[in-house]
Amino acid sequence: VIIASPSEQIDITLPRGASWRSAVVKGSSGFGQLKMLNDSLLNFRRRLHLIQIQFDTLKYNYRYDSLRRVLKQSFNDRITQYRSFLRNYVVQNKGSLSSIPALYQRFDSVSYMLNAKADLRYFLLVDSILFRKYPESSIVKAFHMRMQIVRYQLNNQKLNKESVVEGSLAPDFRLKSLGGDTVSLSKLKGRYVLLNFW
Repeated sequence: VIIASPSEQIDITLPRGASWRSAVVKGSSGFGQLKMLNDSLLNFRRRLHLIQIQFDTLKYNYRYDSLRRVLKQSFNDRITQYRSFLRNYVVQNKGSLSSIPALYQRFDSVSYMLNAKADLRYFLLVDSILFRKYPESSIVKAFHMRMQIVRYQLNNQKLNKESVVEGSLAPDFRLKSLGGDTVSLSKLKGRYVLLNFW
């Protein structure tokens, strides 16, 4: 993937028979940012793999329990540090298209490093800037749509929590009775109400 603005003149050098990973790209600041992000992720994964190897080799050590705690803490510390690195990267590069891949880096094949709900402020920061800066970009449009869906889901969760709390007043609503009349909950205030949906 190469990120380039319309004003950039890009020069790509690829040795004959080499893979794209060995390509040298000049003139694209976005490519340099993406390469740095990918290199950082690979380095992070290597460190975690080394901890996993240590963990596996120590299974038969008599001090296994104490060493396991130390390795687990080291493992968790690395994850925390890398998440912090990504958050800082996003804040510092909030106007760059490279911030989107930073938000969606994966820890493994199924787990993202950052979470759209737990790290919502970083996702919204990038969305608010990039959608204004690149309104015609298909990647930015898709990202903006995803953020609208996340906002909608979080708003619904919040409303559900607020309206379903035991002991709180039920929100007013209107329903059709069996006789065809419209009945509102507020008109039945002070009475017991049984709702039967069938």
